[in-house]
Amino acid sequence: MKELDGISPKSLADTLTILCEEKLVRKESFAEIPPRVQYSLTDEGKRLRRAMQPLLQWALAKHVNAPAKCVPKYKKARAHILGGSKVPFSRSDVDTCGQSD
Repeated sequence: MKELDGISPKSLADTLTILCEEKLVRKESFAEIPPRVQYSLTDEGKRLRRAMQPLLQWALAKHVNAPAKCVPKYKKARAHILGGSKVPFSRSDVDTCGQSD
């Protein structure tokens, strides 16, 4: 999961917990060895993703046309939207966002 490079496991777990509490993400646990969990968007999470698509398209267009103005230590973090060329989502992700739901 290259998209998660630069995100600590604690930050990821905390964020997923909040998204589950807000009913944007669903957590499914599997009784396996080793234990496994799977996260997926709820219907409300899918609606939010579709609503954010225009904002993401705007951000990508702005990123392409403007130099990054970020704190240097964050420029290489893949999870940081303006981190040099390492954008956590591609233009095709945004163009198809919500269309396969």
